[in-house]
Amino acid sequence: VEAFLNGDFGAPRDVGPYRAALFYALDRAAARKKILDWLAAGDTVIADRYTASNLAYSGAWFTNARERTTFWRWAEVLEFETLGLPRPDRVIVLAVPVQTSQKLVLLKKARSYLRRGKRDVHEKDRSLEQRVLAMYQALTRRDRTFRLINCAPSGKLLSKTEVRDKVLAAL
Repeated sequence: VEAFLNGDFGAPRDVGPYRAALFYALDRAAARKKILDWLAAGDTVIADRYTASNLAYSGAWFTNARERTTFWRWAEVLEFETLGLPRPDRVIVLAVPVQTSQKLVLLKKARSYLRRGKRDVHEKDRSLEQRVLAMYQALTRRDRTFRLINCAPSGKLLSKTEVRDKVLAAL
């Protein structure tokens, strides 16, 4: 994943959605036992960018809805059946306008896995970010476990407390 996000395999379009999805799925598979142990112990597991990210980010490369749906099915079989990752009970999508997310990226502390600036290959592509947001919106309509929270309803970013309250309400 680190090599992909740094562009070592080329641009995301060159890598393609299926290969990119494999990178992330295998990364999650490495954490599978730990996640299953936590769940077996009765713990609540909160994951940042879990399986839905594959559906949204890789799905954003498809212009044909039928091909995208075929990819989504493939990715779900890969993650949940082939790799045995647990299905989430709830997926919370924190949605912000692309312009806002671009500003927030610049405020992030240095990320150790990035070797070339503050933005990864996805964050550099504003049109991709817009398509990803559209994918999350489509997934929310498709899957009842998804809840989309608009974190900037009037164009202004909600406070952390307001976002927390909306997340708790969605749970």
